[in-house]
Amino acid sequence: MNDSPPTVLQELTRAIDAREGRRADFARTVGITQQYLSQILNGKRPIDRLPVGTARKISDEVPRMVLLFQYERERGMPASYKMCAHDPRPATPLPDNHLRCALGQECRKCPHLAAIDRSAMTPEAKDEAKAWTCATHFLLESDADVFMEQILFDKSDDAFNARLVESFAAEYDDGSLDDGN
Repeated sequence: MNDSPPTVLQELTRAIDAREGRRADFARTVGITQQYLSQILNGKRPIDRLPVGTARKISDEVPRMVLLFQYERERGMPASYKMCAHDPRPATPLPDNHLRCALGQECRKCPHLAAIDRSAMTPEAKDEAKAWTCATHFLLESDADVFMEQILFDKSDDAFNARLVESFAAEYDDGSLDDGN
């Protein structure tokens, strides 16, 4: 007999299946089908990508998106990027910096957002409408279990990621990997 402690999925399965009909109730509560829940409990889908988690992430992301649309409208996106004031490297130029969504669409070329820009709303209301529209568009066009870190990006995000990769690579590039070790 295996005396190892139960995994989280085993505990969750036991708790959900403790009462008749509970699996269907639980699935309905978290906004997924019973089949999707069964795939999670059998280890065929990752548990951290439930639609509820995505909804929670979206609710955190939308206020940031509103601020990005406001920043772009009032000041324009930054023309250069520097990790911090203590970074000895020169600033990375960001020519033609603009917002784009996780679907790869430039926000300034998106027909949905252009319609909002043409509306008679206040600029602040347009920023919020654009954020919610962009978030909804992402949810409708992406897979239900897609991992999302953020929805809106600009070239400074790419510069940050490139510097991060460069930093990690430099930290671990002591030549040992070149020898196959």
